[in-house]
Amino acid sequence: MAKKTTEKQPAKMTDELRKKLLGYSMISGQVTLPFNIEIEGVPSEFLPSFSIKSLSVTELAELRSKEDAEDSYYQDMVRSHIMGWTNIIDLSTDEQVEYKGDKNGCDKELYENLPLIVKTEILSFIYSISK
Repeated sequence: MAKKTTEKQPAKMTDELRKKLLGYSMISGQVTLPFNIEIEGVPSEFLPSFSIKSLSVTELAELRSKEDAEDSYYQDMVRSHIMGWTNIIDLSTDEQVEYKGDKNGCDKELYENLPLIVKTEILSFIYSISK
């Protein structure tokens, strides 16, 4: 009787696994990752979702050295790392707010209309995926 060999298949990196490893592994270059806002009791089709670019090594070093940075520094940094979004709704009209931006991030005027809590959560996400 022949013995059955059970070779262990190498694990594959998945988006779910990559998300769990963010902040615990290195990112040598910039990557763009999804960031989903979670609000209890809100159906997923209404939850805002963003495409966020991680900090480069240089940007991370600069961020760490900015102990007394102005709020405008952080706002510009967050804005420049938002590469897209879905499900941003103007609650006064119930219409989708289309993303406007380019390789340098979100349109400045459009970014200024985002709620502060969203900007703060994005900043936290950027830092967590970049450290």
